[in-house]
Amino acid sequence: MAEDVLDDLRKRIAKTLDDLRRELAKVRTGRANPALLEACASTTTPDVALNNVSNVTVADPRLIVIKPWEKSMIR
Repeated sequence: MAEDVLDDLRKRIAKTLDDLRRELAKVRTGRANPALLEACASTTTPDVALNNVSNVTVADPRLIVIKPWEKSMIR
């Protein structure tokens, strides 16, 4: 009984920490971060993530480079 409660608690804490890490990755720090694009892309094309149809890299602290694999994949 107590072990079941502890297992459930561990799973919930791990999920909370994963969510926190994901949200902290989006915080603006003055550097370009590909995680910033996830929120924007999910509102315009919820079925296709930008990183699933292109290479997303950070060239320098103020520049994100997006290279699509195929033009036909992007509207």
